[in-house]
Amino acid sequence: ESHVRLLKLSVCGVAVFACAFSVIFKPVDYLMMLMKLIGAIYLGGVGVVVWGGLYWQCVSVGLILWACFVARPSGEWWFRYSMVVYVYINLAVAVVTTVWFIWGVSRDLRQLFADLSKEKPDASDDGTVR
Repeated sequence: ESHVRLLKLSVCGVAVFACAFSVIFKPVDYLMMLMKLIGAIYLGGVGVVVWGGLYWQCVSVGLILWACFVARPSGEWWFRYSMVVYVYINLAVAVVTTVWFIWGVSRDLRQLFADLSKEKPDASDDGTVR
């Protein structure tokens, strides 16, 4: 009961502090600049992924249009093109990603077991938080 009461008082304290702070200090552009900076960092990473996907799609469509209207390739060329674009590139990306993840996981597991071997268990610890 007292814990819940303290929690409610702390929430009210934060609300009073926020109101008093906003009365004393006028919000200039710092808060908006911070929010825009955080949004730009997040959207910057997302933008790279989206633009990369769109660029790859545009290159594929452009190559197909060029091949249809300019080069008039044979069936064998289309087969090789499809194998490179849809199989070999995806396979290479999958292999690199798999090796990368396996290397990272094995490194982290070695570090985990090394840290656990150095840890001394405490028999008096019953797991409760005080």
